[in-house]
Amino acid sequence: MALMNAVPGGVRGAAVVVLAILAGCLPDASLECADGSVCPEAQACAPSGGCAAADALAACEGLDPSAPCRLGTDLGQCQAGVCVVPNCGNGVREGAEVCDDGNNLSDDGCNGSCSSTEACGNGVVELLEKCDCGATEAERNPSCEGELNGGERCRLDCTLPRCGDGVVDPGEACDDPTGEACNPGCTSDLTCGNGIVDTAVGEQCDDGNDADTDGCTTACMLPTCGDGHVQLALGEVCDDGNTVDDATCARDCRSDATCGNGVVDFFRGETCDDGNLVSGDGCQANCRLPRCGDGIVDVLPDFAYVELCDDGNTVDGVVVAGVFVADRCDSQCASDQTCGNGVVDAGEQCDDGNVADHDGCQSSCVVQACGDGIVDADDGEQCDDGNAIDADGCTNACTLPACGR
Repeated sequence: MALMNAVPGGVRGAAVVVLAILAGCLPDASLECADGSVCPEAQACAPSGGCAAADALAACEGLDPSAPCRLGTDLGQCQAGVCVVPNCGNGVREGAEVCDDGNNLSDDGCNGSCSSTEACGNGVVELLEKCDCGATEAERNPSCEGELNGGERCRLDCTLPRCGDGVVDPGEACDDPTGEACNPGCTSDLTCGNGIVDTAVGEQCDDGNDADTDGCTTACMLPTCGDGHVQLALGEVCDDGNTVDDATCARDCRSDATCGNGVVDFFRGETCDDGNLVSGDGCQANCRLPRCGDGIVDVLPDFAYVELCDDGNTVDGVVVAGVFVADRCDSQCASDQTCGNGVVDAGEQCDDGNVADHDGCQSSCVVQACGDGIVDADDGEQCDDGNAIDADGCTNACTLPACGR
């Protein structure tokens, strides 16, 4: 052995091989490497020392130190000039393996082929992920066309963009997972005036403008009497914001509660309204139907209603000191209570429509008779002193006194 140690390294190695062959220790095809390794048949010296299969060395010849390689049909990776085909599941990360947890099961942090850590952001779509564009440039998924997770193609949690994820995507008007500021379809931000009828927040309409009288109010409610807006299309002439009858607007918003507007407002005491403020045309200027006692003389032949007078009351007159005094118009408005008008009024015995005597009804509207103060010769009266006293120059038979009678 002292002799061998004195031999230079290269010579000594050759000598060792020769001695080994002479001693029968090495097969004929064995190869000793520069590092002293002895490689059996079908192996060769690896560039970094030791032995490796000849085909594994040939597969990486001329390639980069960590380039992919192929052994037969198996894919591997060059490691120190040797093509290493990983054995997934052996617990050792080899070749192109991303991980190796000692088994071939998935969903445990390393998939069954040891090609993925099964983490969102590694650029591999797996397990329950809907997408994975990668979290870094090194993990970028080529199918995402340059995008990383968190863009329009894939969210940071490896889910696809969707309504309700809190991100306003193209085509969405809003996106609120709470639903407080966005509808379930992400098409409306639930504001009145956006042109979308959001019934969930009580809207009845939404025409996308700020007009109140075009069929949809600015509160996104259908027009109705009592909304405070005069809706001409609905026939409203007023709207004071309520549905009660008051001095400015009727409960149905079709009358401003003024006499002469053509609408009979019974709540104001109107009994008629012909659209004007003229009396004597079937409806008085105060929107009351014509009646005796309203102070207006109505001559309405079309309505078969004709008054001769109207003194504003419905009495015939008053009795003063036991004497009836007419008040210019009777209680039926059919007589002005003048003698000779053809109407027998209170206090009159007759009225033949004239003020002539001797025609059955005297000019004082008393029945022609003895004692009426008028000498009616046609009746055989010789005198008439207006009383029934015999000894006053005219008998109570209206004859002149004479001897014997």
